Amino acid sequence: MTLQKQTKFLKHLTAGLLGSTILIASPAVAGSAASISEAGATTNVETMVNDETKKQTDEKRQKLLKRAIEAVSETDKAIAALDEDNAESALEALARATGELDIILAREPSLALAPIDVNTTRLDTMATVTDVRSLRKDIRKLVKEGDLQDARRILRDFGSEIRIQTTNLPLATYPEALKTAAALIDDGDLEAAKLVLDTALGTFVIQDVIVPIPLIRAQSMLDLAERYVTGELDPNSEDKAELTEEERIEAAQVLRTNAARQIELAKAFGYGDKRLYRELEDDLDKMKKLIRDKGESAGLFSSLSRQIDALSESGLAPYPTAY
Repeated sequence: MTLQKQTKFLKHLTAGLLGSTILIASPAVAGSAASISEAGATTNVETMVNDETKKQTDEKRQKLLKRAIEAVSETDKAIAALDEDNAESALEALARATGELDIILAREPSLALAPIDVNTTRLDTMATVTDVRSLRKDIRKLVKEGDLQDARRILRDFGSEIRIQTTNLPLATYPEALKTAAALIDDGDLEAAKLVLDTALGTFVIQDVIVPIPLIRAQSMLDLAERYVTGELDPNSEDKAELTEEERIEAAQVLRTNAARQIELAKAFGYGDKRLYRELEDDLDKMKKLIRDKGESAGLFSSLSRQIDALSESGLAPYPTAY
């Protein structure tokens, strides 16, 4: 497959920030009373994806350090003052910025990075497992042949994930830059001081945390499947009043099947520790039999949830993407 064809193929797969449709119904039940309301089930799954995005982002936002943010703001004020040749105002702003950072370091001497901003983006590639495996094979071929930049262009949008990007102020170097700039101002070298501050503002550490969307969807589908199995549906749900026990079991099987597909998709994209997939896939197969035979499934549902969490967390460690 040529690069042009691969790029075109990937564009067809990429649905953008919000364009996402989950296949909920299956041919076996699509025409029966047991068919899950596709719109309702899709809404449930996508609500969980959105809730997880908000949860992860809120957790990051809670860790933002207001004093570090203020230090950056005062640095901007110092540069603005230097642009107007106002050395006194620049020194006052730097003194305030340094004071804020001194307080942070006094409270947490071992802190290396002070988070000051967080942004969330969503990449949602709609594709079958076969599509992803085929594209993955093409990427490997490009890398093997040394066409790294071609492979990079495709990899840029290869995935289905929430990207949480945190901007950090480096406490090992930023305070020293402020002091150096202050000394240069005292020496009358305002241009050199401004250059030091501009450089400091360009040395933030950017860290990305990747949350795989297929794993969130799989968890949501299994949660809904468990509610169908137990009959503990939303009291306001139309399905609660209309479905018989057999129909609920059939609906749970549909959700289990779709959850298994999402796990396959996550694996094809290469998310998480690949060693964790085998047990998860085996347990999903066991769940199929338990649901069919109406066996006790609560323990296995809990185990599946823990395994998906472990798989997600195995790829959650933040890593620097820019400096």
